Amino acid sequence: MTSARALLRRAPLVLLALLVAAVPARAQTDEVAATANALAAAWRTRNAEALERYLPPTGIDLSLDGTDHRGVGRRQARAALVRFLEPWTEGGVEVRRAEALGGEPPRALLELVWTARAADTPEARTFVIFVSLERIDDDWCIQEIRLFS
Repeated sequence: MTSARALLRRAPLVLLALLVAAVPARAQTDEVAATANALAAAWRTRNAEALERYLPPTGIDLSLDGTDHRGVGRRQARAALVRFLEPWTEGGVEVRRAEALGGEPPRALLELVWTARAADTPEARTFVIFVSLERIDDDWCIQEIRLFS
């Protein structure tokens, strides 16, 4: 009986500890969702400058519909994105997945669906964009973008 009473007395402390542990995970999930929405908005309007804000100075890997760029710096990545996005008209972008994966440093995965059409053509094309994120100095930074049609 004594051990049951001891457990009951500790129950509020255990619940409090669980709640405190869940708060950072929830905040991280919210930040990942906000980052996903910001990246989707930048992609929708083909705004490479807005995308550049999420590029780390150390470089990223890009795979843009069959054209691979490995370990490119921020300026090169931005230039590759500008070249790729230039012929497309504004289109719709849907965030299909925005998931915090945890780890140290924290990582996240985004999946976007982009529908756009090439300038002067009536036919729309749909792409799936996978974005790998890593938390660097309190910011989510893109580590990799893989785009498939």
